[in-house]
Amino acid sequence: MNPGKHHIIFAGINFLLFFFLIIIVHAQTPPDRLLLKNYRPKSIYKIPISNIQRAKYPIIDLHSHPYAETPEQIAQWVKIWTRSASRKRSF
Repeated sequence: MNPGKHHIIFAGINFLLFFFLIIIVHAQTPPDRLLLKNYRPKSIYKIPISNIQRAKYPIIDLHSHPYAETPEQIAQWVKIWTRSASRKRSF
């Protein structure tokens, strides 16, 4: 190849890279519109999908950070949890 052809080839490659860079930049979502509620990842794994509507067995998730320190506080927590669980029960 002569030097003129190399120049044309490199100019073409640079144009294509620039063109694809412009497309990629315009295709990205602006950070102020990138919301977690809109995140719908596509799995790269091809496995069967289960659509679980509710738990097979009832369970109560019981964990806390500000711990109760007296028997009265514990009794109050149990009272609140019992009231809350009876309203949410759907099994």
